[in-house]
Amino acid sequence: MVNCGEPGCRHDSRVFRQSRFHTDVEANRFDYFPQGSYILGDSAYRGFSPAWLIYPFIDNGRLTVNQNIFNTRMSKVRVVVEHAFGILKGRFQRLLYQFSFFDIPFIVDTVVACCVLHNICISAGDDGEDFRVGDPDVGVPEPVNGEGEVGAEEGFGGLDARSRLFGEMFAL
Repeated sequence: MVNCGEPGCRHDSRVFRQSRFHTDVEANRFDYFPQGSYILGDSAYRGFSPAWLIYPFIDNGRLTVNQNIFNTRMSKVRVVVEHAFGILKGRFQRLLYQFSFFDIPFIVDTVVACCVLHNICISAGDDGEDFRVGDPDVGVPEPVNGEGEVGAEEGFGGLDARSRLFGEMFAL
């Protein structure tokens, strides 16, 4: 599922909340995330916490060693997404450069077409690793300083799932 065409200045969590994917998941959560599965998000999703989305602990300088390990492990898993974008941009290098005109529908159609063709290539056995562009450490998050925080840290939605996952990882 591709969601394309929102202004770049719009916050990630707002775009996600307004996406068809989010609407579909909210209506059919257990079809998308059976048996306690979930999505790992980055710190941009703090304050937006459905039960199927987990984000890192907020690093306010008081994280435990295990919470830091948890955050590091999450970032290593999420880097796969950044690599996928690097492969997409390497395969379709037009995406690396600014479009010289502002025909927004054409730009959206181009990006979506690249995503569809990329998935067809993957389905045909071409994982595109030869095309990957960018730094291999792309996606490793910067330290979180609490800016932009919305809502309480504990007690709702995906935070409960994060607590369960954390407990499983560290046998609490």
